[in-house]
Amino acid sequence: MQKRTGAEGRAWGRTLLSVAIALTFVMSAAAAITFAYGNDNAAADDANLGAAPAFDWVRTYDDCCFGSVIDIGGGRYVTVGQSCEDGNVAIIKTFEYIDGNFYDLDIGTFADSDYNYFYSVAVAGDGFIVVGQTWGSGVEYGFIMIFDSDLEIVDSVPFEDSYYYSIIAAGDDFIAVGQTLVDDCWVGIITMFDNELNELDSETYGTADDCYFVSVAVAGDGFIAVGQTWGGTYTYGLIVLFDSDLEVSEDVVYDDLDANYFRSVIVAGDSFVAVGAGCDDDYEYGLIIMFDSDLDVLKYELFDEFDGGQFYSVIASGDSFVTVGEMYDDDSTLGIIIMFDNDLNASWSETYNNTENTYFYSVAAYGDGFLVVGETDNDYYHYGILVLFLADSGDTRDSGDNGDTGGNGGSDSVTLALVAIAAIAVIVAILLGFFFLGKP
Repeated sequence: MQKRTGAEGRAWGRTLLSVAIALTFVMSAAAAITFAYGNDNAAADDANLGAAPAFDWVRTYDDCCFGSVIDIGGGRYVTVGQSCEDGNVAIIKTFEYIDGNFYDLDIGTFADSDYNYFYSVAVAGDGFIVVGQTWGSGVEYGFIMIFDSDLEIVDSVPFEDSYYYSIIAAGDDFIAVGQTLVDDCWVGIITMFDNELNELDSETYGTADDCYFVSVAVAGDGFIAVGQTWGGTYTYGLIVLFDSDLEVSEDVVYDDLDANYFRSVIVAGDSFVAVGAGCDDDYEYGLIIMFDSDLDVLKYELFDEFDGGQFYSVIASGDSFVTVGEMYDDDSTLGIIIMFDNDLNASWSETYNNTENTYFYSVAAYGDGFLVVGETDNDYYHYGILVLFLADSGDTRDSGDNGDTGGNGGSDSVTLALVAIAAIAVIVAILLGFFFLGKP
């Protein structure tokens, strides 16, 4: 290569240096644009309430719905619900998180009629205990069932006129809540079982029709249960504190709103936090409400950022609370995850929808983020979904239905590649510029 000197050399040098500057500007701008937009998924959005964990990963399962998920340790989770792929069978699945993806471990199923569903699951030794329901073709009953670690059925007990919607571990025993038929009226029920499904104690609550419990938590030596009851014209949220003998200590029918109901409850220090929905001016909004130990209302919040909605599940996260549910936006339903602080102010929220409608039913903590389960559907497709939200996540990944990283992730890798290319281009151009500058 001949070195250019004099005016010609300086002209070449200035040209190459200008190219270097231009490349620096263009590549830096491209990197900035990629950084700003590359991690965003068109299906995910937030309600501008603060910094939320980013949508990170989703996996879909054909023709099914997941209604509950719990952390079973070691990066493993268990979820229950229903699968329509091979008939409407109740399903239980275990999976684990490895190197950025969730992978299926085992699956168990149950079917005894046209429709079968597992509502709730708890860890029982090396296996699991579930409650659910089967119905159709003249068959209808509720049940409690034990699965071993391989998700094979070990034992089950049917209930002709009782249905349990939530079950939790309580020491070596288990507490389940739901509804039962008494004198032609559906009333709430709370039952204690041992680990062999023997009934240790059981009590009913209420006399009005359509009274039932859907969630329960251990509260000191007793238990706190929530649900709803019929108030003559509207339904109202029901919260009941039971002692260790399953006798009622305190109970409240919450009727300060036009209508409301509770879907989930947790213990928060000396208080209780419940979520569900409440009506205001004929619109139904997601409701979060805090009660003291005497079940007096401390505060509540209706989340009215959308056209309406409801919350299904709540967990504690430090001094805050994370709830999931659904929000109505024009003609679509969005899955939503929200964090509320201890004063029930919304700190952040994130919505997700990859079809026409998405519903988030249950949430579990995962490191600095959260794992959510539910379902998504449109006029043609119906999927069960696992959705992961991570704080400061680097990627947005869609695993499709096989657990492998999909093609719409790696945005930070693209950003770094652009920055590297820009740096190399600048160095090469500057060196060539000095080579051709020459001397007067």
